[in-house]
Amino acid sequence: MQVEFWDGQRTRVVSARDTAPGAFGASPWYRVRPHPAFSTTFRVSMEIPGEGRRVIAEYPLRIERGAFYMVAAFPGDRNPEKWIFAARDARSFPLPPALQKTPADSLWIDWSARGRRCWTCPN
Repeated sequence: MQVEFWDGQRTRVVSARDTAPGAFGASPWYRVRPHPAFSTTFRVSMEIPGEGRRVIAEYPLRIERGAFYMVAAFPGDRNPEKWIFAARDARSFPLPPALQKTPADSLWIDWSARGRRCWTCPN
């Protein structure tokens, strides 16, 4: 999986290789300084094994000052708002059968936010 997003200064591209320890395991982490808020679109792409094709999902998000945002993108068979306490605005995107573990799997993207100091932000 690869994620692209605008951080207010430049487009960042992150993948599973760009990780920092966090509350939910290792995940990419970036500090951005919006003035006073900006919008970005997360572009999530997943490669289809053995086919060289990608699935692309675009997810817009408004970032505001003074908060720590966690954006989650994962394949799954149910809405994360039903089982993750802080998940907001969950959206599903279709997955081709080659990327599904079950026929009901979709690519889910959601976000949550909390004020600073965040769970385990790198210093």
